[in-house]
Amino acid sequence: GEDETQSYVSLVDKLAGQTLDFKDAREFSGNADMWIRGKDVFIADQESLTVTKYAVEAGELVQKAKLGFSNYGFTDSFGFWLNTFVGDDKAYFLTPRTEFVVWNPSKMTIDGTIPFPDLDVPAGLMPVAGYTDRAAVVQDGKLYLPIYFTDKDYFTYTPNSKIAVYDTKKDELIATLDAACPGLDYTTVDGAGN
Repeated sequence: GEDETQSYVSLVDKLAGQTLDFKDAREFSGNADMWIRGKDVFIADQESLTVTKYAVEAGELVQKAKLGFSNYGFTDSFGFWLNTFVGDDKAYFLTPRTEFVVWNPSKMTIDGTIPFPDLDVPAGLMPVAGYTDRAAVVQDGKLYLPIYFTDKDYFTYTPNSKIAVYDTKKDELIATLDAACPGLDYTTVDGAGN
């Protein structure tokens, strides 16, 4: 038979080594990715292309709302490595169509999309946005997202990358900066916020 993937989410009282009983876990067919923000637990389900918001009540996950992303071109990659929480009421989910889906994690609504910048892509290469969970930075009302250029095998890179800058209040692209770095895919912030 075919290999099947199942994902499980279990609530535990402590992080010490223990054996989990999957009969008490919530099961997802296929790959599922989890993100905790405040008191909310979000599950991105790759099979259904949905994000479901849960609350933890009396030691159980209780579903509060579900939001579908199937109209935005997702196929084989759907998880929080493509999402940036801008605030409690706004997040940006990066699509394969090279746009952001603007969604509201509080109300669980989709509020629009933001296109990527027009880029001069060298022949034989493709633009790749850094995974937003490790590459995007939100600071002073702006989102900074690195975009680099590579071949399909991720072997050849241009000597420069771009950084797309978005206004997170207006949900619009405001600048595209040049960065003298090939394959820019990680961003760090020091203790002073730089």
